[in-house]
Amino acid sequence: MIIIVLAVNLFFGNIICSEFKNKTGFEILPLINRYKLLVGKYLANSTLVIGNVIVHYLTMALYGYYFYGSPILSTLLYSFGFAVLYL
Repeated sequence: MIIIVLAVNLFFGNIICSEFKNKTGFEILPLINRYKLLVGKYLANSTLVIGNVIVHYLTMALYGYYFYGSPILSTLLYSFGFAVLYL
């Protein structure tokens, strides 16, 4: 769970700060308003973080299957659902 918290902080902390600090959103692309730019950056970062969470949970499932055998518990799927909802 600490991986998810760190990923959210590292990837999403830079969305708004970089645009207001450098004021690059309107200089590079003057036809895009601020909200479309922020939503696009949010969706790109959330896709990246969800991909990281998927890799993390697939690794946990494979190790669990290797060490403990079948079946993979449904609690792993519930945990994955809550992790995605947290984002």
